[in-house]
Amino acid sequence: MRLKITHRTDYRYDAPVQYLLQRLRLLPVSGHTQTVQSWALKIDGAREEVRFTDHFGNDTRLLSVEGEPHAIAIEASGEVVTRDT
Repeated sequence: MRLKITHRTDYRYDAPVQYLLQRLRLLPVSGHTQTVQSWALKIDGAREEVRFTDHFGNDTRLLSVEGEPHAIAIEASGEVVTRDT
């Protein structure tokens, strides 16, 4: 089965954010039950500091916010093909 996925998270703050760190795990992993055909991550209002694979094999990104944003938007989207087990 071919799945088209979009996940969006919006953070809105009453006061400006002076400093924030956030860890993201929003990339699916290909394996024997699914294949990731395409995937994109769009981040507005934050900066990607580092990207690494954690000890479980997850694509992990660390975001930071400095300054005075009142909102952060994160959108993950892509296409995954699943297979029967």
